[in-house]
Amino acid sequence: MTAGTEGAMTLGQLADRIVQVDETLRQQAAHAVNCMLTARNWFIGFYIVEFEQHGADRAQYGEQLLKTLAKRINRKGMTWRRLYEYRAFYNVYPQLQSEILNYLQSQMQRPTELPAKKLRSLPAIFQSTENQSLPILQSAVAKSSEPWQTHISSPSSICL
Repeated sequence: MTAGTEGAMTLGQLADRIVQVDETLRQQAAHAVNCMLTARNWFIGFYIVEFEQHGADRAQYGEQLLKTLAKRINRKGMTWRRLYEYRAFYNVYPQLQSEILNYLQSQMQRPTELPAKKLRSLPAIFQSTENQSLPILQSAVAKSSEPWQTHISSPSSICL
């Protein structure tokens, strides 16, 4: 190789690298979205149950509360039926509290794990770890008096 072509990439290598990056990031994105949606669904269910158990307006239980809440939220996809499912999810899996908090904290305190040798470097935006959401979620859950006795072995277990 001459000095000008040393380390040059062929078109085939470029295509292979792009495919590899695309597949790796697609898989990681799908997994991350799945985990975050699981956490979101659990937290929404948690808030609904907490309101039902400790809320000031205790007369609006069940379906009527969820219908009123869905109208108040007024967001696409946030129907009373979906709120019912979130509440049911939380009621079935209340023990996920520590796993969800651990997962969220791990995602907010470390840069995205990517194959550095394959991707070389990441823009600074992907390496930002500042996030103000976790303390809000932690303090909301900490106010609950429910004892959490079941422990699941790893934070990735929240990703259904």
